[in-house]
Amino acid sequence: HAYDAHAAVSRVLTFGQLALGAMMFSSVVDSKARLRGVYWAVILWTTVATVIGIVEYLGGATAMVVGWTGNRNLLGNYINMAIVTAYLLYQSTRHLMARLSLIVVLPVLFVGLALTFSRQGLIILTVGLLAVWYRVARQRRFFLLATSAVAICAIILLLPGAFWQRASTILAVMRR
Repeated sequence: HAYDAHAAVSRVLTFGQLALGAMMFSSVVDSKARLRGVYWAVILWTTVATVIGIVEYLGGATAMVVGWTGNRNLLGNYINMAIVTAYLLYQSTRHLMARLSLIVVLPVLFVGLALTFSRQGLIILTVGLLAVWYRVARQRRFFLLATSAVAICAIILLLPGAFWQRASTILAVMRR
């Protein structure tokens, strides 16, 4: 018994689609190597979209970084997924060049997320980084922790005033 039967059926069907999608994904991605390939693809294509968005923003074509999606919040969600994925890959990868490329990609993703001016993205980034940094610290990967903290501090110093104006509205929005 729902207040709105149409909305209830829509939600049930949405979760059914998500379950079906998860089953389809798990039937194809059935090994660690394939899962790593998916992780690398997420990082690669999100980085490409972020770089395109940063170039458009710096060139004055857009008022914020939106990338291919055309939606700053959607790109912010993709960037957050790529950041967490990069940390997970860094922890499981033993190849030096792969680790260095992940370290180079993280500041690009941080800058892209900041320039989306997405409040939602900033909140999710904070929660995600706390969880990932806790895991990184438990594995004693202090180099990654230190380099990402330094990168974030350096980026904070270079952010435009529009970022700070947008970020200052987070508490007001949360109160409403």
